[in-house]
Amino acid sequence: PFVAADLPVERAFRMVADQDAPAHLVGTRQRLVGCVTRQELQGWMAAGKSAEAVGTMIEGSPVHVYPDHPIDVVLDRFAQTGGLLPVMSRTTPGQVEGVVTLDSILRVIDRRARRLPSVVKPNSAACKCFDVAESLDSASRELDSRVHVTSAHYVKQADSGYGDRRT
Repeated sequence: PFVAADLPVERAFRMVADQDAPAHLVGTRQRLVGCVTRQELQGWMAAGKSAEAVGTMIEGSPVHVYPDHPIDVVLDRFAQTGGLLPVMSRTTPGQVEGVVTLDSILRVIDRRARRLPSVVKPNSAACKCFDVAESLDSASRELDSRVHVTSAHYVKQADSGYGDRRT
């Protein structure tokens, strides 16, 4: 979901107030200015900056990844965000190819965890450790190969407005 960079903070807040998204992209698919959370918008309004354009309030470059980044980079950078990590094009600077969300990461881990073989007794501590390690390793491989595909789905929905973000 994109918020126009020239939208006043107060209008942007009203637009996203009832959305369940943790953060919102600011700009367009062709030119990302940054990301913003409801809390940031609220803070700017409390500071008397309701009429300021959202794009002028964002400082620095947005934290992002490229489709070919390994999962460790994706997870490290995701931890630096408000819950929405843009996936940017390497060939077209500034262009958003998609996003990574906590839900997309958890879905991959869950899907992989269901396919794990039973190596040790169920419910044992060793089993839980094995499951977590194997799930993360499998999720890493799947996210490395699927981040671009999953991301493209989010961009299509972002272009059409706010909607169901599930793949």
